[in-house]
Amino acid sequence: MSLIKKLLLISAVVLGLILGVWFSVENSAPLSVVLLGMPMPALSSGIWITGALLLGAGLGYLVSWFATLPLKNENLSLKRKIKRRDKELERLRKAPLSAGGSVQE
Repeated sequence: MSLIKKLLLISAVVLGLILGVWFSVENSAPLSVVLLGMPMPALSSGIWITGALLLGAGLGYLVSWFATLPLKNENLSLKRKIKRRDKELERLRKAPLSAGGSVQE
């Protein structure tokens, strides 16, 4: 299964690169962008659009990663609690019972 995932990921990346190059070649009109008062180098409009798309995708991934950090921490905490309770349950199962039904220590 891991090999299939890797092959699909590699093929998706190669397809994305091919589409990005094709888009940049088709949109080759030079475009000069002024960002915060600073002129940027004149590049083709396809490169600017592709760059903005990649920047937005990267920032979106980063924001979603930060949003899931508390959930991952809570998940790890709950797993530790379950492990402690499983150990306690196993200890109680192995302990002999007295006539009154309580656990002897």
